[in-house]
Amino acid sequence: MNRLKNPLDRPVFIIAAPRSGSTLLYETLTRHPQLVSMRSESHAIIEHIPELSTVKRGFASNALGADDATPTVRQTLTARFLDHASDCKGNPVTANAPVRFLEKTPKNALRVTFLHALYPDAKFIYLIREPVANTASIIDAWHSGRFVTYPDLPGWDGSWSLLLPPDWQTMRNRPLSDVAAFQWAQTNRLATDAFKGIDSSQVLPVFHDDFLRSPQAVIDRILAFAELSPQPSLIGSAELPLSRYTLLAPSKTKWYRHAAAIQRSRALLDTALPSINAYLASHHHQSVDLHHELDEVAQNHAQAASDTSVITAPASRNAPCPCGSGRRYKQCHGKLS
Repeated sequence: MNRLKNPLDRPVFIIAAPRSGSTLLYETLTRHPQLVSMRSESHAIIEHIPELSTVKRGFASNALGADDATPTVRQTLTARFLDHASDCKGNPVTANAPVRFLEKTPKNALRVTFLHALYPDAKFIYLIREPVANTASIIDAWHSGRFVTYPDLPGWDGSWSLLLPPDWQTMRNRPLSDVAAFQWAQTNRLATDAFKGIDSSQVLPVFHDDFLRSPQAVIDRILAFAELSPQPSLIGSAELPLSRYTLLAPSKTKWYRHAAAIQRSRALLDTALPSINAYLASHHHQSVDLHHELDEVAQNHAQAASDTSVITAPASRNAPCPCGSGRRYKQCHGKLS
């Protein structure tokens, strides 16, 4: 059977910076009976097409544009998507009828114009996470060693993790907090710049914090936007599960331990915010701002790190450390020598 007879009808792409909660949203939406998905990210699916290979392009970046969306590439990529797709029950795509395809790969935030040129009727869910928390999570991803994308990136000292934005070379010899802030800023700025050329009816900004607070309300809004049937059962319990790529248990203060470093790198975040917020404002959406506690937490954490005498031991060594690191006291300032 020629699967290319199955066109992608209004494919849905989640566009988001790395470590912004896109996996949790994606895993929730894959349970919708009208959607098919690959249940994984499309790194090799896209980049093993020679014309789209980051390696063969000299590691310039992961970005792709409208000029890369040739008829041959469209045919090849569509076939690859469908060959790896299945429905919510795990059944492969077999029917010769249009399918609603769902995809999520952070690198694709650098490829919005490419995807729109391939699929002019595509729907884009733009997922946004607060910059400080998102940047802290990117730092954690680098430290974990689980998200290495280029072990021997030419011109870079050591391995590179997560997506490769344009102008990544400017981060040579910069601290990791700068690299993480740069990845957040470039990803969101380039995505919103691309959205300006797409009809607003095809782009839905969604805030990660809103999804955590009111998951059903956000899912209902997404399904209406994507022209999919309501599905109250997609949110199975009062608490959302952890996504497969979770590194540390969720905590509103998890970013505290990186606050001082992020504060030193905040100029990279600040320079991207006007462009991002201009796009959001033009479509009557709330703005993105740096966490209001950043300066205070950074100052307190820097002082605590330099003077452990200011830390008063909690009643239990298993309690959170008073320094705000997000770790237990026994693993932080109460660590035994």
